[in-house]
Amino acid sequence: MTAGRAGWARWVLLGAAVLVGALLVGPPADEGEALDPDSPGPLGALGLVRTLGALGAEVSTARGAPGADVDVAVVLGDRLGRDGRDDLLTWVRGGRTLVVADPSSPLAQVEPTGELVDPRRDAGGCGIDALVGVEELSVQGVGFDLGVRGRGCFSGGDGGSFVVATPVGDGTVVAVGGAAVWVNERLGRADNAVLAGALLAPAEGTQVAVVLPTLVGGGSASLTDLVGDGPKQALLQLGVAFTLYALWRGRRLGRPVPEPQPVELAASELVVAVGDLLQQGRHHGRAAEVIREDLRRHLAARLGLPTSAAPAHVAEVAAARTGLDRRRLSDLLTPAAAAAGGDEVLVELAAAASAVTEELDHVR
Repeated sequence: MTAGRAGWARWVLLGAAVLVGALLVGPPADEGEALDPDSPGPLGALGLVRTLGALGAEVSTARGAPGADVDVAVVLGDRLGRDGRDDLLTWVRGGRTLVVADPSSPLAQVEPTGELVDPRRDAGGCGIDALVGVEELSVQGVGFDLGVRGRGCFSGGDGGSFVVATPVGDGTVVAVGGAAVWVNERLGRADNAVLAGALLAPAEGTQVAVVLPTLVGGGSASLTDLVGDGPKQALLQLGVAFTLYALWRGRRLGRPVPEPQPVELAASELVVAVGDLLQQGRHHGRAAEVIREDLRRHLAARLGLPTSAAPAHVAEVAAARTGLDRRRLSDLLTPAAAAAGGDEVLVELAAAASAVTEELDHVR
């Protein structure tokens, strides 16, 4: 085997080995989101749930305030709404414990100093009795001011205390300077797990609830509640301005003024009116022509003939279809029949044309 073929075969075997290894290992497991109590990833909190269960606690999850049978609730990341926080504080006032591991949460009841503290030191002088046995933590987090009634532990010099307990009603809110102390990759370091057990599972059989974020759309705030006061006032001003403009444009200056309406004449009435005008002007021949032409067009339209059909053809078709006298029709449609004569002849022509029209309408 040549050197070129040997190199090619080596790369093929390497690729096949990688493919077989990928098939055996399978796709990477879904590690979930950070601080997810079901996530086995480095930043998940599945280890915390299992540790509490090993200490004898019964761990569950809740969206918003837990039930009355829960003793301790923990908020690893505060993504709750205003109503959810109010419900949690009401739940705490009933004599329960809430552990808040999100330094930016309003639930903490104490203000963060804004400085990082390194709590990996002896807990001497700790003001929280339950944490006396916790000697060292492996994490860097945020410190809190103690406030008026707070009791702190793991003081980082001037940076505040990493853990502060504040009474709220008959219960207690414990603020922790960061949930990183309980993520999977750090839980087994130093006394991080001991801190979790001291705060969340102080006795066997403790009911613990991990508070999950509120579902999208699960709050009680409406779209109106989400709009600020500024846009609301602007919309109100626009509505008032539009109303005033509509009232101003819709005003009436004085009483309605009646206007004479033009007289609408039908086509046949228009023909008669033209004939009357011609008669008054002594244009008897032209008046007779108007009456004859109107009769020819009317008969052609009624018989389905073109409007340009010759008078003789219209008279023949009308006589054949309706039984009217063809000679009578031909005389009415022939211009020579009314070319001469005075008013009497014109009146007779108009009467005869009207009679033929009525007879045709009656027959059809």
